[in-house]
Amino acid sequence: MDEDDVIAAHEEDFARAEAAAPGRRRPNRRGFWIMIITIGLTSVLVIVEIFANRPLVSAIGRAQHDLTLVHGRAMEIENASGSFLGADAGGLALPGDTVTLIAGNLVAKGPGQVSVYASADGWAAATEARPDACFYIAEDLHGTATRYGGGTVCSGAAAFAQAKDTAW
Repeated sequence: MDEDDVIAAHEEDFARAEAAAPGRRRPNRRGFWIMIITIGLTSVLVIVEIFANRPLVSAIGRAQHDLTLVHGRAMEIENASGSFLGADAGGLALPGDTVTLIAGNLVAKGPGQVSVYASADGWAAATEARPDACFYIAEDLHGTATRYGGGTVCSGAAAFAQAKDTAW
């Protein structure tokens, strides 16, 4: 049996099946198309959600950057002087800064504004990532790890009191 015989046998089987059930319809592919449309619509929804939440991701990144920047400056002052007393809003501000520093008893409103608390016991800062959502960073003189946290009151004093975690 060569290739031509195999092809001929297949064509005979096909012809017999067609003769036995003339006009037989093709299998229904409706389930296939329902799945394709569902997957397509889900993909579009996911892409829309990604782009809709992009500003929030940027705001969180900006808040963490601002706190890390100010924290680094505060640690430099503490290392040089042995105290955080000079690491208040006035002591941390640099000309041309993209971050606006305010006193620790004031509430930071919006990205780019950081409330800084400095005392003999420690240092803390808070900034707003979005309305009613703030990030905190705090240090104390007792040698514990840097503490992080979050809350709804965006003041350095609140950050010093409430920051408890050791990671973002």
